[in-house]
Amino acid sequence: METVTEVVKNMAGGDGEVTIKRILGEKELNGKCGLYAQVTIQPGSSLGYHEHKNESETYSFRYRRI
Repeated sequence: METVTEVVKNMAGGDGEVTIKRILGEKELNGKCGLYAQVTIQPGSSLGYHEHKNESETYSFRYRRI
């Protein structure tokens, strides 16, 4: 999969902008996961509440002092 980066405004009903750098897709993950990505939530932004059915998300957090 080619690495693709996109900026999503108000992701899942959240505030501000979220940047998603898609690293691996479902094919590369053998159908076990839909996406592996680096997700950056901009300062003052949020990811809205959403549910996953028959799939999951795994997160690794890295904090940066502003």
